[in-house]
Amino acid sequence: MSSTVSGRFAWPAAELSNLAAIGDDWPRSAVRDIYREGLRVFVRSLLP
Repeated sequence: MSSTVSGRFAWPAAELSNLAAIGDDWPRSAVRDIYREGLRVFVRSLLP
């Protein structure tokens, strides 16, 4: 079940424990450009 924090939508931390563990590091992690790396992993997972 979701709730609001300061008028903003928020998921309970217990339901998203991995994201909750990132906590205050999220802004620093979010700015990393991982598109190329992620695409490479995705394509490799499709190949035999």
